[in-house]
Amino acid sequence: MKNLSSVLNVTINCSECGNRFKRKYSLATHMSTHTGEKPFHCSKCDYKCAAKSNLAKHMLTHTGENLSSVPYVTINVL
Repeated sequence: MKNLSSVLNVTINCSECGNRFKRKYSLATHMSTHTGEKPFHCSKCDYKCAAKSNLAKHMLTHTGENLSSVPYVTINVL
């Protein structure tokens, strides 16, 4: 099922740089490039990042697994 914004072809513009996004979440993640906010923290080291997917990839450095060998990664962010 498509979301309403994709059906209506609606975009949300970044107020800082004008980039356009179809999803509010994408804009929220993008805004961290302007604010420097990094809300996702590694529980094993001092690594911090703005996107949950980047933390999932980073966690593989602690297990030694190759990203292509993992079908999906589940993480808990506090």
